[in-house]
Amino acid sequence: MIQKALLLQMSQYFERHRRQIALLIAAGLTGCVNVAWDQDMTNKEKHFRSFPKYFKAITFSGRTIPRQVYESYPTPVLHQGHVKIAYMICPYLYKFGHPNKAMIWPPNKLAWLDPVIGKLVDEESVTPDYFGQTDSADKPLQISGFIPSGMTVETFDSLEDRLFALYDVLFEAWVANPSTSGHDKLRDKAREALEIFNQTSEKSLRPYYEVLGRDWFGWLRALAQ
Repeated sequence: MIQKALLLQMSQYFERHRRQIALLIAAGLTGCVNVAWDQDMTNKEKHFRSFPKYFKAITFSGRTIPRQVYESYPTPVLHQGHVKIAYMICPYLYKFGHPNKAMIWPPNKLAWLDPVIGKLVDEESVTPDYFGQTDSADKPLQISGFIPSGMTVETFDSLEDRLFALYDVLFEAWVANPSTSGHDKLRDKAREALEIFNQTSEKSLRPYYEVLGRDWFGWLRALAQ
C-alpha cells in the first residue's frame, strides 16, 4: 500500500513537470528578445513576469507530453550584458516501479526565456563542456531521486512555491542593482532561497546550475553573508 501511494504521488509530480516541458515544444523557440541591463532593466514601466504565477502555471491540456526530457529550474543569467532566464533540458528515464528514482543525463539543450514578455524565445544545443564539466553526454548522471528521502510530495511542492516567491523579490532587486549594496533587508531572503534551492534542486545538476547562473548564485551568496 505504501509503495502504491508513493507511486501515485510521484506520478502526479512527474505529470506536473511534463506539462511544463510541453511549453518548450509549443512555444516554437524562435527569435530572441534581449533585455539590456543598463537600459530596460531600470525602466520602471518594465514589469517582469512573476516566478510563482508564471513558472508554476505552465499547462497544456490535450497535447502529447514528451516523457523523455527533464526541465530544470529557471535560472537567471547575465549573458553578454543581457538578463535572461535559462532552462536546462536533459534527457531522463523514469525507473518504473521506483517512484522516486530516475536516471538523468547531462543537459543537451538550453531554452531561453525573456523575463519581460514571459515567453521562451530561443534554444541552443549544448554539451557538458559548455558548463566546464567532464561528464560524458552519453552516460546518465546517477541521482537518488527528485524528492529528498523522507520528504513528502506536498512538502516538496510547498518549498518550490516558496522558492519561486523568493526569486520574484530577489530577481527584481538583482536586476535593478547587481551589487549587494543597499540590499541588506534582503539578506534573510537570500539565505532562505539558497537553503531551499539546495533542498530541492537536482544534486547531480548543481555543478551545471553553478556555471550557468554564476552571476545570480554569486550575488545570492554575497548577499547572504
